[in-house]
Amino acid sequence: MTLLQVDNLRVRYDTPRGPLWAVDQLSFKLESGEMVALVGESGSGKSTTALAILGLVPYSGGTVETGEIWYGGRNLLALDEREFRKLRASEIALVFQDASAALNPFLTIGLQLAEVLEVHRGLSRREALKESARALGDVGIPDPESRLHAYPHELSGGQRQRALIAMSLVAKPKVLIADEPTTALDPAVALAVLDLLKREREERGAGVVLVSHDLELVHATANRVHVMYAGRVIEQADAHELFERPWHPYTAALWRARARIGGERQHRLAAVPGAPAELTALPPGCAFHPRCELATDRCRRERPDLSGLRRAETGVSLSSGRRAACFEKERVAGAHAEAFDA
Repeated sequence: MTLLQVDNLRVRYDTPRGPLWAVDQLSFKLESGEMVALVGESGSGKSTTALAILGLVPYSGGTVETGEIWYGGRNLLALDEREFRKLRASEIALVFQDASAALNPFLTIGLQLAEVLEVHRGLSRREALKESARALGDVGIPDPESRLHAYPHELSGGQRQRALIAMSLVAKPKVLIADEPTTALDPAVALAVLDLLKREREERGAGVVLVSHDLELVHATANRVHVMYAGRVIEQADAHELFERPWHPYTAALWRARARIGGERQHRLAAVPGAPAELTALPPGCAFHPRCELATDRCRRERPDLSGLRRAETGVSLSSGRRAACFEKERVAGAHAEAFDA
């Protein structure tokens, strides 16, 4: 069952240097029990997508120019602020990147969690605090009952991030948007949080949109991946297929540049060549072409659309859901794919 569907989303910010399209013609679906990942460098449009789903783009100074976001039979972009407030936290929740900015410094952790349950589930203060303590324990915070009385500054950075995750999950939303949810966590706690998200998906059929720079994390947890560059999706595929054999040079470069922990050191950490595209002055043609070693004259003139492979002789699966916006994807996926293997 489709929980969330984003169609042709376009988000604009007006800057002194001209209009900036942070998200450009983005479309994807989220099914029940599924985790869909949005990956890409900073500035690719991932977090703006999360804000758009929750109706928060106007508060960041942006404008949703075109598109539709469907949830529960309604186009979210047609809702007013009062209707959106009913959905946030109870139906669709967001784990923000910066817990210090997202948590209220003047309220205890317990009151902030309990408020979600009082407003959206109608629980009494006593019942809400009991559920809040359970939620803190689920995300690995020790002695959760006493932590209910702590203020955000009294917790470590990792504990604040876990408390924010607990706040997002406590009302049991159907859709969770997790924006870099494990950035401030040590590996053991990060694994516990990921296990919790997995249980939410398996037991309740919740859907998760994961925004992450951590490709190892995405590879291990996501079902499908949408790779974003300069506001556009430039490749989409099943997670296993995507990282086993990328079709787009940018995806391959990201995978090569990932940090790998453990094992013997065999080579220096790779980097994606060049600098990210300037969104107020995108080059003609493919936005990635100034950084691409496979770029041709056509890449410099025309902007490629998402499409599948044309030739079966590449020896790569031609699954219908797989797409890449690259004129050279057959070359990447086939005869020259060894240049991009993980």
